[in-house]
Amino acid sequence: MGAEASVADAEELKLRYRCCCKSLHVRTASLIIAVFELFYLLYEIFSSFYLLSRTGDQYILSFSLSLFATFLAIVAVTLLLLAIKTTTPYLLIPHLLMQVTVIFVLFAMCLFCIFAAFAGTSIDLTIINIERTPLGEEALGQIIAEPYEYRSVSDALFILLIFASALTFFLVLFEVLMFKVVLAYYHYLQEKAYLKMQTSSRQTPIDCEHSLDDKNGDPLAAIATTRSTDLNSVSVSNTDIRDFTNPAETDC
Repeated sequence: MGAEASVADAEELKLRYRCCCKSLHVRTASLIIAVFELFYLLYEIFSSFYLLSRTGDQYILSFSLSLFATFLAIVAVTLLLLAIKTTTPYLLIPHLLMQVTVIFVLFAMCLFCIFAAFAGTSIDLTIINIERTPLGEEALGQIIAEPYEYRSVSDALFILLIFASALTFFLVLFEVLMFKVVLAYYHYLQEKAYLKMQTSSRQTPIDCEHSLDDKNGDPLAAIATTRSTDLNSVSVSNTDIRDFTNPAETDC
């Protein structure tokens, strides 16, 4: 009964922790996330080295920071893969912290793009050089002092910033979804470890009970059987019985 209950609990636990409209288990979804992130980080390393080779040493500081952040992310993804293989929940914590950091950075970028789109400023400077001669003053009077029309450029930049805001907001939502999947897998591994510990503690008294008794699980019957076996193993001779029952004959 204990083994059947543990199997039923494990199946119920698997059914509870599913994602993507109950089509994927959180373990499979976490594995897909890890592979996707690993390919993206490898592409990021390749693009960083390519950009450094094209620009030279003037971007060496930004390249170093980018490479360091990418290395930390690769370590977190590697620990996620190791947690999937060994079913150790605490190996998921670095990846969860990395995802929280990425969510905050993307959200800050989204707010900055929105601020630049709606509260941006522009400065228009017109510099005119003329000579202080009658001919120059006449030319200055003929200049049409109308501001240059920047509406088309301003509209294009506004649309670009709105598109960047929408893209970063979509990335924030996507990262939050992946964070929820990995967090659900963390809770799944914790509950699985607790269920395994509970099952092992449930099976221990059952084994002791079978070792004590072969008759319907009664330890008293096992003790009585052991005592009767010990009594039967003692051999008593007829002479000892006669000497014990007739002590008067021996004295005479």
